[in-house]
This record gives sequence, C-alpha cells and structure tokens, in this order.
Amino acid sequence: MNSVKPLKLIDTVDWASLSHAYGPATDVPDLLRDLLSHDAEAGQAALDELCGSILHQGSVYDATIACVPILLAAVADPEVPGRATLVTLLAAIGDGDGIEDGFGELARHRLGEGAGLFLRLLADPNPLARAAAVDALRSCREQSGMIIPDLRQRLPEEPDPEIRRQLVKAAADLAPYAPDTTTVKTWLADTALHAPDRDVRMTALDGLVYWAPQALPVGVIPAASAWEPDDWERVRALSEALSDRIAERIELVTGLLSDPDRDRRAMAIFPAEALIAGWRADYRKLVELIGAQLAHPDAGLAALSAVALLHMEGLAAPATDALAAYVAATPRVGRPRFDQPLGWIVTFPDHPPLLGIAVTALARLRDPRALPALRWALEREEMPLDIGDVVGGMGPLAAELVPAVRHRLRDAPQAHRAGLVNGLGAIGEVAADAVPDLIALSDGDALAVTALGRMGAAAREAAPTLRRLLNHQGPGMALAAATALWRIEADPGPFLAVSRRLLAAAGSGGLDDTGHVAAELAELGPAAAPLADRLRSLLDAPLPVVRVRAAEALWRATGEVEATLPVLLDAWQESPPARVSAARVFGEMGPAAVRAEPAVRAELARARRYDNTGAGFTTGTISTDEALLSACSQALSQMTSA
Repeated sequence: MNSVKPLKLIDTVDWASLSHAYGPATDVPDLLRDLLSHDAEAGQAALDELCGSILHQGSVYDATIACVPILLAAVADPEVPGRATLVTLLAAIGDGDGIEDGFGELARHRLGEGAGLFLRLLADPNPLARAAAVDALRSCREQSGMIIPDLRQRLPEEPDPEIRRQLVKAAADLAPYAPDTTTVKTWLADTALHAPDRDVRMTALDGLVYWAPQALPVGVIPAASAWEPDDWERVRALSEALSDRIAERIELVTGLLSDPDRDRRAMAIFPAEALIAGWRADYRKLVELIGAQLAHPDAGLAALSAVALLHMEGLAAPATDALAAYVAATPRVGRPRFDQPLGWIVTFPDHPPLLGIAVTALARLRDPRALPALRWALEREEMPLDIGDVVGGMGPLAAELVPAVRHRLRDAPQAHRAGLVNGLGAIGEVAADAVPDLIALSDGDALAVTALGRMGAAAREAAPTLRRLLNHQGPGMALAAATALWRIEADPGPFLAVSRRLLAAAGSGGLDDTGHVAAELAELGPAAAPLADRLRSLLDAPLPVVRVRAAEALWRATGEVEATLPVLLDAWQESPPARVSAARVFGEMGPAAVRAEPAVRAELARARRYDNTGAGFTTGTISTDEALLSACSQALSQMTSA
C-alpha cells in the first residue's frame, strides 16, 4: 500500500456536508493533505488545527468519524511519515465523546476496523508507535476478544517498562467487553500478584479494583505494599473494593500505619476511618495504632489521626491515653490548619471559636483529663460555640464545671445558650444547683424545661412552674413540661392528661409529631395503659417511626405481644433505624418474641453496620450501630433463655 490511497480517500468525502467544532468541515481536506505530507512544519500545524476542530476539547463530530478511515489507511502505508503521531490522534478520537448522541460510539466502531493494524504495530521498532497502538486498542471494544490475548502475549516480549504497564491497562479497560471475562480476571489476578514490574502489578490491581473487585486474589495486600507514598487514591479504592473482606482491609491499613514513611502512614487514616464507620469488627489494635500517630513529630499526621478518633466515637477508647497525652502537650489556641498541633480551641477570623478536635474526642470518651481544657475554655472571654454540648457529654463527671456553666449561662449569647442548657440537663441531678437558672429560662425555652426533667427529683422546686406550662398553647412546650413533671414527681396524671389532649389534636390534624408523644408514653410503662386504645390506633400509622414508638409504648403499657410484635417485625425490615428500639422490646418480651429470633440473628451476623449498603462512610453513627448490636445480643439471650 502506498501513500496515494489515503490521499485519494480524502477526495471521496463530501466535506461540505460535514461539521466540526467551528462549522462546515471544508478546511479538513487541505489539513489532512498537509498532515500526510513530508513537510514536517506543515504537518505539525495541520495536526494542531485538526485537534482544535475535529477533536475540540475531546468532542467528536461527523467530520471526525469521516477522518478515521483516512487516518487508518495512512497508518497502514509505510511511506507516510509520522505514523506514530497519526495513531496517537486516532487513540484520542477513540477516547472522545460525541457532540451528538452516538458519535462517540460510532467513532470507536470505525476505529475498531483498524484493530488488526494496531496489533501489528505492537512489534514496531519505534516505541512511540507501540505506545500509541496500545492506546488506540483500548477503544476497540468490539474486538476485545481478539485483542486481549495478543496484549497478554506481547507483555513478556515488550522491552519498554511503561509500555508493559500500558498493555495491562489496555487489557483491563477492554476486559468488561470481552466474551470470556473469567480468563481475563484470572490473568489480572495472577499479574497483580506475580508480575516482576511494580507498575505492572499495580496496574493489574487497579483493573480488578475498578472492574471486578470480587476477583481480587487472596494475598493481595502484600502485593500492594509497593505503593508509592502518594498513592492515596489507590489505597482508598482497594480498601473499598475489598468490601466485607474485613481482615484484609485491617491488614492493609495496619501495615501502612506501621510503615516508617510518614506519607504511607497518613494515606491509611481515611480508609481506616471508613472501615470502622461502615463495618463491624474488633478494631482495638487498629485504634491503638491510630492513637500512636498522635505522638508522631509531623503535626499533619497527628491531626489526621485526631480527626479519625473523633469520628470513631466510643470505639476510640483504646486510644484514650494517647489522646490525653496529645491534649496535654498541645497549645491552648490553634488555627483551622493541619500543619500544626491542634489547640484546645480553634479560632476563626469570621466565626466563633470551637473546641479542638482532640479535646472533644477525649471528652466524648468521658475521660476526666479533658476537664482542665474544658474549664479553661468555659472561662475564656469568647468561649467555644460547642462547649455546652461537649461538657454535657461527660455526664456527671462534669459536675465540677457546673458553677462555670451557670456563670456563663447568665451572660451567654443566644447562639451559645442552647448548648449550655442541654449540657446542664445531660450532667443530670448533680447539676441541681442550676435549677433556679433553668426555671428562669423555662417560660420561653422548651430546652430548659427538658433539662429540668433530666435532673429528676433534684429539680423538685421547678414543679410549680412546670404545672403552669402544662396548658401552654405550644404542643412541644406542653409535652416537655408534662414529661419533665413525670420525671421529677413520678405522677403519671398530668402526663396522661397532656398526652391525651395532644393525641386527640393529632387526630384532627392539630399535631403531626404523634411519634414523639408515643415515645414519651413508652417511658411510663404500665401507667400509660389508659391510653392503650389511642396507641393501638397508631400501629398502622404511615411512618414506621410512629408505628414503632406506638408499639413500644403499647407493649410496656399492656404487655400485648400479638398486637405489637408484627408491627415491630415489619418496621425492622422497612426501616433499619427502628431496629434499636425494636430489639430492646424483643429483649423485654423474652421468649414471647421468639418469632424475631431469625431477624436478630441475621443482624448479629452482618459484617456491615445497619445502615451500610456499600463502600465508604455510612449515614448513621457508630454509636447507634453499637447500641443495636448490644440490644440484639441481649434480646437473643432473653428470647432463648429457658
């Protein structure tokens, strides 16, 4: 074949009827002639023009498709100069997207006509031509069954290490379109484990991760140990691809966290955090290893580790001592940056300060060593916005901070007040000295009323105020007052009266949150029996959360199993967030709830957390899932007890 044929092909096309990025393709014939000429300068200029018109920003047009047979003919002609460049252009066309529907696929279809030509070029002495041919073959999807065996055969013969990597990449890209995917998966798995080239192994591994994660071979973690310190995305992708293979995922991140290289340690933090958030396992050793990073001299690695521990909630307990040491050694004031130690508080130029991540994580673990930092933050002129909720999270251990909280409550900006009030309620009866402060706020603040109730009998002096609020026109305030009064005096009368009124209003459209009323009624136990009929009417409410709360309240009020157990079982399947409450009721029912045993056993056997349907982070919280596991274990014990 000589160079005349591609030039003749140019004249067979009605270019005026075709378009590219800038309109009619009437300039394409002359550009193609220049491209195929022996004038290097003119050829380069033509290539630049064509890339900007028939392949503008990766888009292909009908003129682009018309160019493909001409370019293929030119590549097949040994007398045409710069054939490697032409193959590179064809490969780019194969990667392009159609400016109109179907153009991209049509371009790849036409490109596939040259698959045999590209395969012959794999043995070309010019490495640029070989590399371009491999790139072009990636788009020949319809010929994948023919191409992949040739790519495999060429791999041990190819002298250039980068082209060897590209051969595996092309095979992996074509694999989903191959008629025999099983053979390709087996080959990629073997290549990932045993190929002598690090880049070839990693490319084969990438192919499996993104195309066939279920085919990842056993023993892949040691094979992946050759990752470079900046392969963040590869680590994340492999960890997610391993999915329920938890032991291997732990092996991956623990190996990286033990590496001497700082960057290798750092790129394990996010995959470890995602694993713990979404899957159930014994993570104590892994958490200890993450905690050990807090002592690393690199501030960024320590900060990443502190963030991960914060997100792990109670599962961060094995790192408590490491957190306490980190907090003791860090400055009091920090900036929202990860290239320096995190402070006790973090200040912002246009936002109130927040408690530091490590201090918050330590406080969530209810460790007394967080108290000095919290006290200092409370006494600071501009206290952190989240100080109240974090102090409250420590429960009775924060009793010594109550005087400081009371003092700040008197002068706190509105933005801080809700957190301080909630914090006092969470501290509980040991915060009884704050009852007068909360009474003063209670007329217009349902949160203050709720906080009084959480203090129980220690808030008895608030009873007259709460009785006045029972007839409050706001249903939320009335219910809060009734609940608080019940918790303080243990007299169900006012609570029942308010609940009856609110449920009646709900029946006529006056109150939507019937589930909230039912949830509070569940606290009364048998004392809620006078409202059993109303609770039964809620067992077929539209929302599963309302049905579950009504069933829970009705069971505790009357002990009715046949009316409530089916509701709880249906909600178990329909709404995973309802499972914690349902499991607790199953445990209370004991052997009477034996029909729930298969569901409870299935939940305990799951590798994934209750709300995890795939890889990555979940939508709920670790603490909720851990509570579910605990409730299921207790329920199973009670249901199967003699």
